[in-house]
Amino acid sequence: MDRAELADFLRHRRTRLMPADVGLSRGARRRTPGLRREEVAQLAGMSTDHYTRLEQARGSRPSRQMLAAVARALRLSRDERDHLFFLAGEEPPRDRPATEHVRPGLLLILDRLVDTPAQVVNDLGDVLAQNAMGKALHGDVSALPEAEPPPRSASSRSTPATSRSRTS
Repeated sequence: MDRAELADFLRHRRTRLMPADVGLSRGARRRTPGLRREEVAQLAGMSTDHYTRLEQARGSRPSRQMLAAVARALRLSRDERDHLFFLAGEEPPRDRPATEHVRPGLLLILDRLVDTPAQVVNDLGDVLAQNAMGKALHGDVSALPEAEPPPRSASSRSTPATSRSRTS
């Protein structure tokens, strides 16, 4: 992992985005061009401290999920996303996940969680399935256009279950 190049890449991509580009208000005073570190961290669903350490070349090696979240937050193209993964010492994700199939047994469990919002996500945090309460809380991600990434929340980042899928 090349920490200095990763930090430089993140800084340059952050300064390229304006708050209006990601649905945030401009705010009263902006001393820095582009997004603030806190804003990127919020969009990526990570702590501001962790993102700041990555940008200052002091951070630990980010997970694949964190890299994918940062790529979505910074609105990176596929080539830029792949470059981000290479800088972090990770293999870039395939354009198609290895599998988007959710096993019937897992779907049955998901359907039986009637009073708890739940969703199944892949190793990059893409939502594969939701129960009714999950749709009510997070919105129906199947209704979103393909190019727009689904919204992420703290509840979608939990401990991995079997077959590289997770429930929240």
